[in-house]
Amino acid sequence: MNETYNSVDNMVADTNPAVLIGGITIQKNQGILVRGTVLGEVTATKVMVKTDKASVDGSEVASVILHETVDTDQASDIKAVAYKAGCFFSSALVFGGASVLADHQVQLRDVNIYTK
Repeated sequence: MNETYNSVDNMVADTNPAVLIGGITIQKNQGILVRGTVLGEVTATKVMVKTDKASVDGSEVASVILHETVDTDQASDIKAVAYKAGCFFSSALVFGGASVLADHQVQLRDVNIYTK
């Protein structure tokens, strides 16, 4: 039997696949990005921004989930930690623009991020 894992803040939904975290760089001047924000990488600069299906700079492809709330209103890009793999509650995820989970679910699965 596969038991469901409930994290304290209802972010991590299961321990299979294993949760993997790692460092990322977030683009400055995006305001406050909350834990659970889904990010995509801007191809030209290699920095992360809130993923938005309407973008055309590479960030329209979801690739990580922000591990901690970050204030990006800084003078330079911000170092942060993100989930790079795992299983998460869909209700805990935040997307940019008009994006919803269905717009990015396949992209997230491609990087070993699953939702319940």
